[in-house]
Amino acid sequence: MPNQETAEAEDYTEFRDKPATPLQAHFAEWITEQLEIDPQTAYKTKAAAFTDGVRLGTALRMQFQASPENRAATAERRAEREAARLAAKAEVKPRGRRAAAPEAEEPEPEQQEAPKPRRGRPAKAATASTAAF
Repeated sequence: MPNQETAEAEDYTEFRDKPATPLQAHFAEWITEQLEIDPQTAYKTKAAAFTDGVRLGTALRMQFQASPENRAATAERRAEREAARLAAKAEVKPRGRRAAAPEAEEPEPEQQEAPKPRRGRPAKAATASTAAF
């Protein structure tokens, strides 16, 4: 049983004035199409419409989620979000990157320095006994 104090502390009124999300709007449309309900004429009172809406939404939520219509709409929204994310990412310039420095020109052949001698032990001269191997 839920704690009485926790239930009283929750404030759900913020949801009352929020507009329907695309998913919620599609769910309402799906229910009216599947059950062939005209919300304008199906109910005598607003209270009856509200109560039936809650009942149908609760009962049909899983069927709606598994429906081909919802899967297609979800895939479309996902693709739109990904395209928007990629477009936003392309607009953002990377921070900390410098422009490429112009390539240094190679010196003219007469200006090139002679190769420096290698450091380390000098190579042994090949002798007749080692040259055959």
